[in-house]
Amino acid sequence: MADSGFVTCLLVAAGAIALWIDARLPHLMPTRLSRLTRHFAGALITILVFIPLATQVVAGEGTSSVRIVAALLGIVVPGLVYAMLVAVWLIKVMQQALGRGVR
Repeated sequence: MADSGFVTCLLVAAGAIALWIDARLPHLMPTRLSRLTRHFAGALITILVFIPLATQVVAGEGTSSVRIVAALLGIVVPGLVYAMLVAVWLIKVMQQALGRGVR
């Protein structure tokens, strides 16, 4: 599988897990906008700092397969799931705000 195909599958899987978490555990969604803003900031930090850091750690020559899989499953996938879960929460909050504004 080409690199772009793998990344696409990883993103789709992370999105599916995020949607599943939102459907199964709706009480996790923050009720206050300030908490949602903090989650959004945390998701941005995760995407902009931790995921690139994890890819740099495993990008070297001679890196073992175990280290690559551990970085993917331990840092990249949870970071993507968290970021997508926050995106789902933001979409829900925006829908609720638009629904109240139309009435």
